[in-house]
Amino acid sequence: MTYKILKKILVPLDGSKNSLRGLNMALVLAKPAGATIIGLNVSSYPLLITISSEIKNKIKKKSNQVIQQAETISKKANVLFTG
Repeated sequence: MTYKILKKILVPLDGSKNSLRGLNMALVLAKPAGATIIGLNVSSYPLLITISSEIKNKIKKKSNQVIQQAETISKKANVLFTG
């Protein structure tokens, strides 16, 4: 079965097992349709607390690792990924 109507699939990613399961389901849908996976990772900072640049950098690094992991999985499945 092909899903020609699908062009892009947005997948929320936080590095958890469930978000990776969601990515795998999106890959199942995207591959026959030739759709692109768009990975989204959102990091939040407390508004009332000043956060050091070191902590911000750690949060950004973790976010980048999550996106890179999803990109690697998508590449192995031969599905285009943007994150």
